[in-house]
Amino acid sequence: MVLSTDFYALVAQIIPVLLLTGIIEMRAVSQRWAEPTLPTWVVLGFLVGMLLIILGEVSALWVVSNGAENALVLFGALFGIGVAGSFAALPLVDTVLDWAAPAEKRASWLQRLGTAAALTPFAAAMVALIAASAA
Repeated sequence: MVLSTDFYALVAQIIPVLLLTGIIEMRAVSQRWAEPTLPTWVVLGFLVGMLLIILGEVSALWVVSNGAENALVLFGALFGIGVAGSFAALPLVDTVLDWAAPAEKRASWLQRLGTAAALTPFAAAMVALIAASAA
């Protein structure tokens, strides 16, 4: 696999965006870490999600720079971009629900939203993977 110089230029451009997103997300999660009710698997899940975001974004950049038709790379790109958008939206949704609902209701909504946010890009990526394989 030979990567073009465009790929490295694109990765260099997106690193500040990834760092800024990571700082915002870690700040939002650190507020939750102070609560003793936050399970460890939630924190680990968040960190795994951040890794998926980075892998997906790099895959997307590779697709853009090299015009790859590899279905697995397309899958990783779509999934990573979807997860990135989902994680970026969660602090905003949490803030809105904090204004609008009691804590128990907010937690229930966030669990449902988190499940949907994780499954929706996965489903979209699977459809794209099947379509790319069939083509």
